[in-house]
Amino acid sequence: MFSRRVEPDPAPAPEPDIRERRSAFSTDRQPVPVNIGAESKTFPIQPPSFSSKIKLLNGAAGGGSATFDSATFDVATYDSVLESFGMDSTTLKQAFTLGQGAIPDDLFNWYTQQGFIGYQACALVSQHWLVNKALMIPAKDAVRNGYKIGTVSGEEIELETLAKIQAVDKDFNLPKQMIEFAQNTRRFGIRIAIFNVESDDPDYYRKPFNIDGVKAGSYKGISQVDPNWIAPILDAQAVANPASMDFYEPTYWLIAGQLYHKSHVVVARYADPPDILKPTYQYGGLPLTQLILERVYAAERTANEAPMLAETKRLQIVFTDVAAVTANPGGFEQRLRELIGFRNNYGVYVADTDDRLEQIETSLSDLDDVIMSQYQLVSAVSEIPATKLMGTSPKGFNATGEFEENSYYDLLENIQTDLTMLVERHHKLSIRSLELGDDLEVVAVWNPVSSPSAKEQAEINLLEAQQMGALQLTGAIDAGDIRDRLILDPKSGFTGIASFEDMEEIPEEDLDFGDLDGPGAPVAGVKDPTTVKGPNDEPSDETKALMAGAEDGELEYGTGEREDPSRIEDDVEALGELTLADPQLGARKEDLNDDPDNPGAAEDSNVLGYVRITPSLEEGARLHIWATKAGIANATRPDEFHVTLAHSPIGIEGFEPDPSAVYAIVPTGEIGLLGPADEPALVLFVDSPALRKRNAELGKMGAVSIYEEYRPHVTIKYNPAPGDLEKALAAYLANPVGKIVMGDEIRSLI
Repeated sequence: MFSRRVEPDPAPAPEPDIRERRSAFSTDRQPVPVNIGAESKTFPIQPPSFSSKIKLLNGAAGGGSATFDSATFDVATYDSVLESFGMDSTTLKQAFTLGQGAIPDDLFNWYTQQGFIGYQACALVSQHWLVNKALMIPAKDAVRNGYKIGTVSGEEIELETLAKIQAVDKDFNLPKQMIEFAQNTRRFGIRIAIFNVESDDPDYYRKPFNIDGVKAGSYKGISQVDPNWIAPILDAQAVANPASMDFYEPTYWLIAGQLYHKSHVVVARYADPPDILKPTYQYGGLPLTQLILERVYAAERTANEAPMLAETKRLQIVFTDVAAVTANPGGFEQRLRELIGFRNNYGVYVADTDDRLEQIETSLSDLDDVIMSQYQLVSAVSEIPATKLMGTSPKGFNATGEFEENSYYDLLENIQTDLTMLVERHHKLSIRSLELGDDLEVVAVWNPVSSPSAKEQAEINLLEAQQMGALQLTGAIDAGDIRDRLILDPKSGFTGIASFEDMEEIPEEDLDFGDLDGPGAPVAGVKDPTTVKGPNDEPSDETKALMAGAEDGELEYGTGEREDPSRIEDDVEALGELTLADPQLGARKEDLNDDPDNPGAAEDSNVLGYVRITPSLEEGARLHIWATKAGIANATRPDEFHVTLAHSPIGIEGFEPDPSAVYAIVPTGEIGLLGPADEPALVLFVDSPALRKRNAELGKMGAVSIYEEYRPHVTIKYNPAPGDLEKALAAYLANPVGKIVMGDEIRSLI
């Protein structure tokens, strides 16, 4: 009747939780299985319906086409036809389903979690400093160098019209609009710009865009809307017909109760998702913030580990008697607290003679490479070189950064493609609103995205100068071609100079040459000769030494003969203080307006047809030093440089030389040989409107020339040696002569 009570077995003790600590990385999260049965609800695309007629090419006998109707269709026949294509009904169904047979479940489920994070999450993630830089830097770089406004036909735009268009760009702050457009395209994956036009038609935005609906003064600017404020609306064709060009492209955008037809807005997407995912992304693009957030977290987490490792890199080991510790745990814990209290770089730990301690150091030598490698992965996702995103040299990948920089320029050009749609629609509305002409259609031509530094640009200009000099030596181009090339190149520094043709075609009444017939009149825009000095206010030490040698008769030239001091003006004291108003420093001692063999010939204008101008002795010394440094021996002496104004075998009627005239002469950059082949002269060609004007005046006075055209020049050397031409050209490319100031018209016998 009575039985002994049996005590139940005690419940087993719970096993300790030894699971690994999971991080915030997606690869450490437990994958969530995907409900394959719900695929028809998630993805609306289904296999072809057998109720419709199916036309299979290459399926019937003879390789022709066969048409099957559902009323007579059977699976066996369909399978036999599919087998001819290497398919069956099972493989066809798998192509349209979410089957995972070929992908491991964990791997497949991990990818399915890479879904859209939502626009609010995109905004929150973009607050991070590194994410913000990844969004902002390319947008600013793409806009920085700007663009030029051209026409579709290639014709030039009138300056007044261009100024009005640019004024509207400034009023609407177009650069800021472009930066915002590009930056938010990367942030949200989509950006919509609305062009605000005042219209009397209440359905203006509902109807397709028509430029004729834009009236004068109706265009008011651009507004941009974040995607969380918009809703896409698709018509029947956009939803149901995959063959439509507008399939899954919203026909309207609903913003604050107003329908905007897609033709009224400009839409940019960062990366288009496939059609099957477009509804998930609200018909926008993949946002960069979603693609980059995990890599940014990994980089920041790795960087934050650095100070923690620095504080805990030392591990101390205390060897002890475990049995004694078990017997007196309180004392052991007290000893540990004492050890921890003294455990820092400045504390002292007092150990017993029987205590045994060891310390293990964790090496941090490669930690910076590990950290930078994580940030370089962020750069890879953002398509920005690590050198630009982080402001440091790449590490870990053994990269130079050159390829990354070129890839970055490709990214900027792609951004400019999206911005071009915005700019050109803005200009189209501006032209119509300003009534600048219905036929005017402009385009935006972007300037290069890469801007060389000042040093790099100087090196480029030097290489181009050397190239042009080499081409000039071959005769392929001349000085005029080089000058035109410099004028057209905005980076040459010579865009404002006049071409040779323009210099010759300037009307005489528009040139301010002063009164050439009056004494001491300025020429070619040069200041009053009483105040103008040579090219340098103070002569160089080299020039002073040369002048001192000339004064003492000790200046030697290539012939080995000393200069006769009587050929140079005796009074050269205070050379740096002399001005061009003083007597010509390079004037010869003998009176060149008189023929020493025929006294009184100066009064006979029929035999004096050679007119030239000379530089000051200081200017002549500068030219002589330049030629000598070029390696040209026996160069023209400082007091013998000149430019010929006229070389006439017939007398010049009524001409009186002006000893105080001043000419500003510019070298053309062309150096060549003139004269007979057996006695040529190495010359530097120069030009000046004043020279040509004076030459023309002398022609009106009766001067004639034995040459076809007047080509003013400065003779560097008579009878040049082989190689002197190349030396002079190389010297000019490396160190151009610059402006030459001459004066003191001199007349003599031919």
